[in-house]
Amino acid sequence: MNISKRKLELAQENLWLAEIERESDEVLVITLAGLERIVAMEVSGLGALALTHESLDPDILPGELKVERHLQLSRVTSFEAEEEIAARLRVVALEEAEDILAASRTTWLSGTVENLKQAPLLLDLRVESWALKPHPVDLHLLLGARHLLLADEEGELDLAAHDETVTWDHHDDALPPHHEAPREPPWEVDTGDLPAELALVLQRFFEAAHRDDFAALAELAPQFDMQRDELVQYHACHFHALNDWLYGRSLEDFAVVDDLARVRIRGILHSRGEDGMETLNEECVWSFSLGRRRGRWVIRHWPTAWPSVGGAPALTPEEKPWMARWRSGPITE
Repeated sequence: MNISKRKLELAQENLWLAEIERESDEVLVITLAGLERIVAMEVSGLGALALTHESLDPDILPGELKVERHLQLSRVTSFEAEEEIAARLRVVALEEAEDILAASRTTWLSGTVENLKQAPLLLDLRVESWALKPHPVDLHLLLGARHLLLADEEGELDLAAHDETVTWDHHDDALPPHHEAPREPPWEVDTGDLPAELALVLQRFFEAAHRDDFAALAELAPQFDMQRDELVQYHACHFHALNDWLYGRSLEDFAVVDDLARVRIRGILHSRGEDGMETLNEECVWSFSLGRRRGRWVIRHWPTAWPSVGGAPALTPEEKPWMARWRSGPITE
């Protein structure tokens, strides 16, 4: 089915989730609304329907995830306009669908993985930051279907067109001016009992970032809604946009649950000073979320916490001897 991803994206611009109605076993209608218009998206020929909760905090393991507000699809579910719940329907490839299914929690509402693979059209309704208390999650409604019809107050919207590539837009595609980061090894971690395949992925990630090997970063930390060339460009323009360099120094802990893993690495974040700011070397802890995709581990996301502001446990100087080497600019512990 030839659906312009760009046109589908534009049809939902400046709209919020208003209603989800399962009209029958094979038909689901999603309504988005805004100040100026309403768009109804009818998904028909449903062969598979899965609901997933993706934890936005890698430190929350799948078995620990709590969700206060559950999405009930056995009846019409309405959303208040003032909530302004951000949701977008996207066409996804099978690889991205598989990544969505490997979430913290997956519930099959109808059909199976095989039904999903056989569907001519794969769609994902992503609801951002669902039920922020007690644990923040992204909610995904993954649909394997045959048809998608969009309509507004004036009638059906025509989305049949040649696909248009949605390019990543940035005000300045130039790389930041060259900066000589500290000549310290990017990876010096005693990985202990951490599975070797996970340790290798993280080591390659830290080293690739220091080599500006953006093709390797695209392989190690894929984003399934971007083409490979787009992702390489994204890393080239964004990875050092904050003028930061990562140095891994010690393993905090790790957990592996089926095809998901969480690894916490402590180390140094070197930040180049700009606009009168000093160069800083800050102790921090990265919580890497990893997933096993088609037999290999990849990095999904990696939030950062700082002991200096209470975001991560503090250690004594004896517990972090590597800090004593850092003398390139002020040290924040």
